[in-house]
Amino acid sequence: MVKNHASGEVFKITAKFVVGATGYYDYEQGYRPSFNKEADFQGEIIHPQHWQNVDYDDKKVVIIGSGATAMTLLPALVDEKGGQCARHVTMLQRSPTYVASVPGDDYTLDWLAGKFSPLSKEQAYTLLRTRNVLIQQGTYRAAILAPKLMKALLKRGVKTELNGSGIDVAHFVPDYNPWDQRICAVPDSDLFKALHGKRASVVTDQISHFTKTGIMLDSGKHLDADIIVTATGLKLQMLGGAKVYIDGQAIDIGSRMTYKAVMIEDIPNMVALFGYTNASWTLKIDLACQYVMRLLGYMHQHRYQVVLPQAQTKDAKALTQTDTVMGALSSGYVKRAQHELPKQGDIYPWRVTNNYLSDRIMLKHRKIKDDWLRFSR
Repeated sequence: MVKNHASGEVFKITAKFVVGATGYYDYEQGYRPSFNKEADFQGEIIHPQHWQNVDYDDKKVVIIGSGATAMTLLPALVDEKGGQCARHVTMLQRSPTYVASVPGDDYTLDWLAGKFSPLSKEQAYTLLRTRNVLIQQGTYRAAILAPKLMKALLKRGVKTELNGSGIDVAHFVPDYNPWDQRICAVPDSDLFKALHGKRASVVTDQISHFTKTGIMLDSGKHLDADIIVTATGLKLQMLGGAKVYIDGQAIDIGSRMTYKAVMIEDIPNMVALFGYTNASWTLKIDLACQYVMRLLGYMHQHRYQVVLPQAQTKDAKALTQTDTVMGALSSGYVKRAQHELPKQGDIYPWRVTNNYLSDRIMLKHRKIKDDWLRFSR
């Protein structure tokens, strides 16, 4: 059932197969905790998800948060070429996040597919894509196998970036291991370049309460602000908030396992697409979509009407793990949605590996018909 919120009309759409390509965010609202005495603040309080036509020119801005949103906003708000420019921006974080600088552009493609190269542009692109995937996957595996080494390398990189800025490297050295939460990549060191200027700073502290003119911290320090940006995270939801029923019975997706991170246990003719948490989201979506096309082609070829993923064991709960389809990330937004997200199992094909190479084999080359898919006409 679908509702048109503009007209109030409710109508039914029928289909033989449903593809959940909604992502996993609640686009209506982000995560927004309440702060002590926030009503006292006389300036603007804005969540980035509702950012629209904000006048921040010559204003003092405090960004609450340490994730990708905060680290993207800070250099943008102090960019003097952007039309507007904040007087000062402070990124206020409760705890540090790992940060690494990456090139904003890769000109290797132009060189590989240049005038004197034997490679076509398509071949050069394939070569570079393979290189990037291998580097990313190798870096992730290295972080898992040698976390102390990766932590030291990331700290060294930040120390080099901050050299001469007067900012303590401790603001970017978390107490958890790399990839326990996502690592933030900043293009062309834009965050660090901003912190070298007089318009940007970072503070690691706890919020005591809001005041009329800003934020009082537990340390006793006060941050003056005209605008407070609550980059405090996201809210996750399945299927864009749609509910799933089978024969009139509501289904709790959060209690089901995910099959190859594409389908949901005991739900027929439906896929829910999830990307990677440790790489480009679309890298996994590409593979998942190719698998869905193979699955539909197989069903059409054999005239099947229904496909149902089922665990082999009589007690599927024996396989179910506490980790969700998002993996073992300890990020707040994942923990808050623990009960909504489908779970993963401890063995193939219910286990989520977040490994492009093994996923490529599983989704592109393994046979469609296996011991866990039930087909019927």
